[in-house]
Amino acid sequence: MTLAYPGDCRIRLKEEVKVNKYRDQALDVKTLWKLKKVTTTPIVIGALGTYTYRLEKYLEDIHIGLQVHTMQKIVLLGSARILRQVLDC
Repeated sequence: MTLAYPGDCRIRLKEEVKVNKYRDQALDVKTLWKLKKVTTTPIVIGALGTYTYRLEKYLEDIHIGLQVHTMQKIVLLGSARILRQVLDC
């Protein structure tokens, strides 16, 4: 699992980058465990809490217990913490 905090305008691009980045690893896992199908599920939320329309579907697919608004709150609190650290120099 990797985390990314892209600017709001780059969320869709970051999702595609994550899927492409882990394509080779997914093939290795598929081969190693002799699986029929392996999917990469990118969970990307922008620094200000924006997300693509696909995020809700991704969360349903992996059966994660978090809702989108909870994840947005976490991201916004993290962004606020970073801003406080930078501005308090």
